[in-house]
Amino acid sequence: MSVLTINKLTTSVGAEVTDLDPDRLAHDDGLATAVLDALEDNGVLVFHGLNLGPEAQVALCERLGEVDRSADGHHPVSGIYPITLDKSKNKQADYLKASFVWHIDGCTPLHDECPQKATVLSAVQVARNGGETEFANAYAAYNTLTETEKQNYGSL
Repeated sequence: MSVLTINKLTTSVGAEVTDLDPDRLAHDDGLATAVLDALEDNGVLVFHGLNLGPEAQVALCERLGEVDRSADGHHPVSGIYPITLDKSKNKQADYLKASFVWHIDGCTPLHDECPQKATVLSAVQVARNGGETEFANAYAAYNTLTETEKQNYGSL
């Protein structure tokens, strides 16, 4: 029996995790491992209605891996970065505005460090119109290339 109930959202990326107890997520090592496995298999996971507060979200992230605290000072809870254009809530609101069309979360290392494993987002307030978030699967895109294209792009 699986530890998680997974509903695939597309053939290439994304799955919804249902029937999950948020308290269990914060304390069950087997469940944390299952979440990491599901993330590896699906690229993006959606959890509806967990209602985790900032502290609980960071605690969950610590169970899944190392938490990036490089943006500390933007939120009272270390490890949280508010995504808002309200300058009173985020000092880098203008920077965010420039990245709303396209960005890659945490994948811009400055030196030789590995990019972040994942980004965990909580929707506190969502737009009534627009505001769609889309995800791409570079592995699936690569697998659609011909062998010649893979060789050509691999030599760049």
